[in-house]
Amino acid sequence: MVARKYADNSRMIRILSQMSERCLELLCLPDDQEPRFLLDIGCGSGLSGSGLTEEGHVWVGLDISPFMLKVALEREMEGASVPARTGQRDDLPPWLIRRRQ
Repeated sequence: MVARKYADNSRMIRILSQMSERCLELLCLPDDQEPRFLLDIGCGSGLSGSGLTEEGHVWVGLDISPFMLKVALEREMEGASVPARTGQRDDLPPWLIRRRQ
């Protein structure tokens, strides 16, 4: 299975870890040590979410590939994985979507 090979590749793990760290830097979150609720769009096998969890954040992963999400679930990621198709907001759980009043 290609998704499993991707998730087990040490080079990919290193790259995604670095990308996750950089994404957190670019978010410019307050330095108050409070955990944030983050949406990881294109979470794949959840490798980037591992870094979010290590930093104390709560996250939900969204990906187009059910195979990658299956790998994330098999890895027992602490974030929630939501299967979705490109542009399909309807696939998100209701508790994740806040509608403006």
